[in-house]
Amino acid sequence: SNVSSQVSDICSATGFLYREFGRVDTLIGMSLGGAAALLASQLIPGLKSVVTIASPSDTHHLGGALLGMNRDIGIEGEGQVTIGNRQFLIRRQLLDDLNQQDVGVAVESLGIPLLILHSIQDKTLGYHHAQRLADSAGERGYLVSLQTADHLLTDPADVQRVTQEITGWLQGLGTE
Repeated sequence: SNVSSQVSDICSATGFLYREFGRVDTLIGMSLGGAAALLASQLIPGLKSVVTIASPSDTHHLGGALLGMNRDIGIEGEGQVTIGNRQFLIRRQLLDDLNQQDVGVAVESLGIPLLILHSIQDKTLGYHHAQRLADSAGERGYLVSLQTADHLLTDPADVQRVTQEITGWLQGLGTE
C-alpha cells in the first residue's frame, strides 16, 4: 500500500457512497491517511470539510525518516519499522510514492474548512506538521492541540476527546 493507492481507495469509497447515499460531506484521515484524505479532496466534488488527525504536512521527509529507521528498505526493498510500539512492513515503493506527493499544494487549494488535530506530545510526527497544515490552510484551518495523546491515540480517553472535537466542529459547520 502507498499514498497513491490510499487516495484511489478513498475516491472509490466516496464514489460508492455518492451512488448509494447521495452525498459525502467530510473526509477524515489519521496519520498518513490524513495526507491521503487531503490529496483525495482535490479529486472529490462536493466535499464540505476535511479532518486530519496526527497527519504530516508533507510526505517528502517521511521516506528519509523511514529509511533511517531501517536501511534494509533501501537495500532489500522492504523492512520492518516500529511506529508507536507497533511494527509495520515498509516497502521501497512507499518511499518512492511519498516523494511524488505534494500535501502542501492540496491544502493551499482546498477551499473548504480543515480541522487539524495533533498532539503536542506526538513523538512520531512532530507538532510542527500541524502548525504547517494550519498555516497553509489559512482562515479555513482550525487547529486543535491535543495535550497528552500519542501518535496512534492508544488511550481511549484521547479517542473520546478527538471524537468530541470532530463532532462539535462538524455540528458547528452544519455537516454532522
